[in-house]
Amino acid sequence: MLGDRELVQSDRVEMTFLEDTGVARLVIRKASQPDSGQYTCVASVDVVEPKTGRRLSKTITSSSSVIVEATPSHSSTLQFIKAVEIKLRQAEEEHIIE
Repeated sequence: MLGDRELVQSDRVEMTFLEDTGVARLVIRKASQPDSGQYTCVASVDVVEPKTGRRLSKTITSSSSVIVEATPSHSSTLQFIKAVEIKLRQAEEEHIIE
């Protein structure tokens, strides 16, 4: 969920759950500023209590805030406004002192 809106699987939004590891993953491709907000993962399952045989509903909730920063809508190129002056200097001879 993003805020109170449930996310829908699409070409841009991918939700996966790996049962063997218990890891849930959300991937949003080409994220932009409207994708910023409070994301919440809610996992619910019905289980049978081993001792009593009662059926129970278990829910795990995890939340995270996501901020997508803006990218510049324009591009710029650098231009030299002054010619580069090349100054070469000859190195002095090396002297070895023993």
